[in-house]
Amino acid sequence: MGYPRALTIAGSDSGGGAGIQADIKTFQMLGTYGTSVVTALTAQDTTGVHEVVELSPAFVMRQLEAVLSDIGADAAKTGMLASSAIIEAVARTLETRPELPLVVDPVMVAKSGDSLLDPGAVEALRTRLLPRATVVTPNVPEAQVLTGLAVRDVAGMQEAARQLVAMGARWALVKGGHLDTGDEVVDVLFDGRHFELLRHPRIRTVHTHGTGCTLSAAITAFIARGFHVDQAVRRAQRYMQSALEQARELGHGRGPTNHWAGADLEAIRRLGSTSGGVVPVPEPAPTPQPPPETWPIGARPWLWRAAPFVQRIRAERPTIHAITNLVTIQRVASAALAVGAAPIMADAPQEAETLAAASRGLVLNIGTPDDLHLEAMLRAAQAASRAGIPIVLDPVGVGATTLRQQLVLRLITTARPSAIKANLAEGMALWELLRARETGQPAVEVRQAGVEPALLGGAPRPSLEQIRDVAACLARRLECLVAITGPVDVVSDGARTLEVHHGHPLMGDITGSGCMVTAVVAAFLAVARPYERLDAAAAALAVFAIAGQRAAGAVAGPGTLPAVLLDELDALTRQPARAFDPRLYVITDSRRTGVAGVVPAVEAALRGGSRVVQLREKTLPTPALLELGHALRDVTRQYGAVFLVNDRIDVAKAVQADGVHLGTGDMPVERARAILGPESIIGASVESAAEAAAAARAGADYLGVGPVYATMSKEDAGAARGIELVRQVRKATHLPIVAISGIDESNAPPAIEAGADGVAVIAAVMGAPDPEAAARRLLAAVERGLARRGLDGHRGGDAS
Repeated sequence: MGYPRALTIAGSDSGGGAGIQADIKTFQMLGTYGTSVVTALTAQDTTGVHEVVELSPAFVMRQLEAVLSDIGADAAKTGMLASSAIIEAVARTLETRPELPLVVDPVMVAKSGDSLLDPGAVEALRTRLLPRATVVTPNVPEAQVLTGLAVRDVAGMQEAARQLVAMGARWALVKGGHLDTGDEVVDVLFDGRHFELLRHPRIRTVHTHGTGCTLSAAITAFIARGFHVDQAVRRAQRYMQSALEQARELGHGRGPTNHWAGADLEAIRRLGSTSGGVVPVPEPAPTPQPPPETWPIGARPWLWRAAPFVQRIRAERPTIHAITNLVTIQRVASAALAVGAAPIMADAPQEAETLAAASRGLVLNIGTPDDLHLEAMLRAAQAASRAGIPIVLDPVGVGATTLRQQLVLRLITTARPSAIKANLAEGMALWELLRARETGQPAVEVRQAGVEPALLGGAPRPSLEQIRDVAACLARRLECLVAITGPVDVVSDGARTLEVHHGHPLMGDITGSGCMVTAVVAAFLAVARPYERLDAAAAALAVFAIAGQRAAGAVAGPGTLPAVLLDELDALTRQPARAFDPRLYVITDSRRTGVAGVVPAVEAALRGGSRVVQLREKTLPTPALLELGHALRDVTRQYGAVFLVNDRIDVAKAVQADGVHLGTGDMPVERARAILGPESIIGASVESAAEAAAAARAGADYLGVGPVYATMSKEDAGAARGIELVRQVRKATHLPIVAISGIDESNAPPAIEAGADGVAVIAAVMGAPDPEAAARRLLAAVERGLARRGLDGHRGGDAS
């Protein structure tokens, strides 16, 4: 696909300030290819709407089918739809594209006060388009019409947003510009669980024609480019603010906003010349784009893995003592602050021991080495080591000079770091340095210009497998974690090796990105239990890489990237992804509890520590399944647990479950994702490493692996495969793994030690006389397995 594609279904504004004209201009400005379906023609200018001619529903449908069948769309929006017949035509056509994100701007009245929607069409908008909406964007008057509420303040906006989501929209953005809130405008964004108040300065201007169209078009463009809904809304609002601030007077009434806000007008002017020719203008480099998914592909499992560490960092605010290089000291401190830690940037030898002993983590960065830095590092490292505080060593430019090599060897020998974070050239140089020291043979020459890698002698760039081997061997030799960053980040404890496939090439164009990630790793290790340290380091790398990937998609070049990167780090960690804690995953079974006993048994399991519940009732009729699903949704939300439905996507949508679990013979993951959307959790059962890899590629968020042990709970379970299956799957994927079949407190630890992140149980909890006590015992057994795996990592496999 050459461009992100954005589609508008709206009316034409002959004045160009609203409708499809405003949408197309916005799409173009925000880097998307715009297409349009015209619903009505208006004779309109800045003073008002003088005449409206509706197009036939059949022709509207014909336009829509033509665009979608040929060019396609990555996101679409609706604006002026004029009548219930047109709404029905649009809704019926979009039913064939359930995967298409849809922004519904419920246009009813023009800025001039002229009506743009038949009053009888409001009900069609409620019932036919809102249930299809990814996000609905009413202003206060429109929200009042749709909900029947009197919206007078922010609390009223929140209640309106709640009702709009209850009508079927997945997100609601209620815009507060019509309320008198002084010099500040407050918008309400609601995802069905959490409210967010988006505040921005009120811009006093009469040039507001088309603001609703422009904002919804900007949201559509950013969604088409792959941004998560809340990120798309924030970016769209920033664009909208600029368009209002830079509006210029046009016409005699309410003029339009400036859709060229932020454009390089000088470059546009250079397209003409006094000589009558055309001055060639170099084509601008394409704006870096994130992958075409709400989150970057594969990001959610990493954000789940990071969530508990992020929550601890924000709650505990660990102090990180950083003795770092003089070039990047500010960025290192800012990175630690952005994730919630408290940095101390002090390098005086006289206070190094005191500060290190009082901290929760220590960063040693040799970027600008001198005798005082070395003395401070050694003193701080000895104090941290005595106190059991994690030490992260960043061997900046270790291959560049003999001084740096000697310094790193001394720190490794005396400081005993908990982790080493190096880029590719530094990792290879360290490998050669250790090999040369141990064998007495000369090292392969490695030169580093600053910190940029360049291998001499025509040596090819190491393969990913070779980098994995180097990281694992270094970790075993040095008895610490080793992370090697690059296009793919690799981190190993010598037994397990994890890969992070995120980040963006633009990250390599800013000074200090490697130093920044070292501080983030230190913050994560500061709150990690000993057996969690590998996962903590990998999660830190992933959070930084995902933040970089998102930031790079929002900037034009490296000049503004550092600031946006810090914003993204803050956003990812201040409101972390909802944790998916699969340690104890409980599956319902009304045959053991009776239908009436399912909810009490599940609530007991939740009290016992379970945080994932799956509704699996193969024999219940749909009405009973829906009733039970609603009850389980309510009780799981009280405990902050994830609620999934087995197989039945229709039931999952109807009861607003968090997602579904699909068996090997059920709907393909890709199809389920297209129906449920990018926010829903989708798990898949797998019986081999090949199936695991395929499910991961298809977009599964976690895997159920089994049958591990023999069971009587599932009639369709195959022959037990043993914990070797878990080992094989763990080698094939980094996704969360839940061991399935025949699990109880006696055999759970071996499954966890083999690489599972949790266990899925039926009889062990739902069939127990006391489900709460049974859940607590099982969770304790899982914790024992996790602790053994962390302390004796060779029992788990490698996770790639």
